Amino acid sequence: MNHLTREYVTKLKDSLLFINAVVIIYNASLFLLSTKYISVHYYARDFLNKVSYITRHHKISFLNLFFFLSLLFY
Repeated sequence: MNHLTREYVTKLKDSLLFINAVVIIYNASLFLLSTKYISVHYYARDFLNKVSYITRHHKISFLNLFFFLSLLFY
């Protein structure tokens, strides 16, 4: 267990935070681009007719952002 030094754990934490940031940026850009595509091509009615569930709890997104930022500054 000598490989679990403080420096190794810090590097591991930093790399996981970086991967998490990339995933969040990818998801946000995918959401932005798909929303823009739907609005530019006037597919909103077709899209809404095919969606089976729309969440009404927008605070979940803000909680995710808050927890991610708390991980960054921990």
